[in-house]
Amino acid sequence: MKSITLTLFFFITYVAANAQMEKPNTVKLNFYSLGFKTLSLQYERVLNDNAAALLHFGYSLPRSLPSSIFSIDTIANNGSINQVSSAKFTGGIQVTPEFRYYFKGEGNDGFYLGGYLRYARYGISALAIHRDNNLSPLKTYNYTGNWTSINVGVLMGNQWHLGENFTIDWWILGLQYGSNKIGMKATGDFSTTDKNQYVADAQANFDGIKFLGGLEAGMTNTEASLKFGFPFPGIRTGLCLGFRF
Repeated sequence: MKSITLTLFFFITYVAANAQMEKPNTVKLNFYSLGFKTLSLQYERVLNDNAAALLHFGYSLPRSLPSSIFSIDTIANNGSINQVSSAKFTGGIQVTPEFRYYFKGEGNDGFYLGGYLRYARYGISALAIHRDNNLSPLKTYNYTGNWTSINVGVLMGNQWHLGENFTIDWWILGLQYGSNKIGMKATGDFSTTDKNQYVADAQANFDGIKFLGGLEAGMTNTEASLKFGFPFPGIRTGLCLGFRF
């Protein structure tokens, strides 16, 4: 987190120290992200005829995760059950500093290429069901935790000036790649649960999944935990209405 704070500090300092021209500032609202229950705002500062620096902030509202992204379901011959389902985002933020080069040479107007760094942190929750074997009671408990990602990416798009004050910014296509880490915990009475079986079930669920790393599963009498990480490619698109000043 310290590295992200330093990046933002130098980003803002650089913007404040550069270029002065008529209406160099633009604030924007990304309408595309509203369909994904995310409020996305962006500030852009023109540095010269071809370059601009931007800072994006997004807040995602709670929503369900597709079962294909986070779903565990293991039932063994001895009746052991380990299921995790109903995963949800419980809200989260994204912070994205960005640099753009505009080919037209008229400030932040026209086709551009950009590079960016994105930091995101989301709260997550999931329902879990566990049983050691046919003779053990079925236990239900809730995982809660965080999903943290850091990505670097490139973006191409086009921005149009509408009169003196407004802009339309179309993020045609952005490609990004980075690391993701998920850490979750559940509290409850696990004093009679087979802790070795819990760890074995977790390993069985993730065994063979490509690119998964750093798996850590553990259980005490009062807490069950699960941590893992993975790289993840992604895309970035958007359509923003901006106001220049």
